[in-house]
Amino acid sequence: MKAAAGFTLVELMVALLLGSIIIAGALSLFNSVRAAYTSAQLMASLQERGAFALTALEDDLRLAGFWGLHSDAGLINIPSGIRVHCAGRNISAWALQLADPVDATDNGALLPCPPADRFVPGTDTLIVRHASAETADDPDRIRLHTSETTGNIFRAGAPPDISGANTFELQISAWHLDAASSESGLPALRRFTLTNNGLMQNQEIMPGVEDFQVLLGIDRDGDLQIDSFVNGDDRDGAPVLAVSIWLLIRSERSEPGHHDNGPWYSIDTDARNPLRPDDSYRRASFMRTVYLRNRPPA
Repeated sequence: MKAAAGFTLVELMVALLLGSIIIAGALSLFNSVRAAYTSAQLMASLQERGAFALTALEDDLRLAGFWGLHSDAGLINIPSGIRVHCAGRNISAWALQLADPVDATDNGALLPCPPADRFVPGTDTLIVRHASAETADDPDRIRLHTSETTGNIFRAGAPPDISGANTFELQISAWHLDAASSESGLPALRRFTLTNNGLMQNQEIMPGVEDFQVLLGIDRDGDLQIDSFVNGDDRDGAPVLAVSIWLLIRSERSEPGHHDNGPWYSIDTDARNPLRPDDSYRRASFMRTVYLRNRPPA
């Protein structure tokens, strides 16, 4: 009988080696593709979060100083009985500063309402006041009844009798960063916003925002032109014509093989610059300058 032929030991070893090389290459390619997919997914999420946060801020700022049928807060009467509150505190004096439709604090959240957890140190606060974009008639809300030449704030009951007037909701927002968010370990962009019965409610807008800086474009000489962009504490009562916003957003999970040591420079040169995280989270910064539509009367 003819002897059965087969692989020699050397041939078998060579085959196993070649197979191992092919498998290792396939695994390496798979890991590279998976890492690239993870990186692209995290970047896409950061871009989506940044776009949402900037749009929410811009939409609020576009209405700043809008009081229904005019943009002159000096024409609005504020009765003494109107009450704005949070955590049992009467904050009406702060909330109803309609002559300051936009204001900011630098490197500190100096707000009359308590944070959900704690304010993120070194970050800014942005306050925006205006009427709602559309007319409204909710008796639980603080409302404005304005014509082209006057206006009144009221809450319960019928609006004051003003010829040619429309009714809008009073809207107040205080944007800030808080260590608390719906995603564990991440801070969040939040806002205190005016809700039913004069309550300022703390609402989460976007988790993952690690830094929030604001510069105000102000008019010092009254010519309705921006003279400079300054921190909120350096405004000195000058009218605000524009607002620059800078956000730094962190991914919700770490990325294997990625290391972020910064540096991240914000628009505010005296605020934690540069930031050097020294971790494996992906980050992206976003900036936008919003020019206010409702400028103060000359």
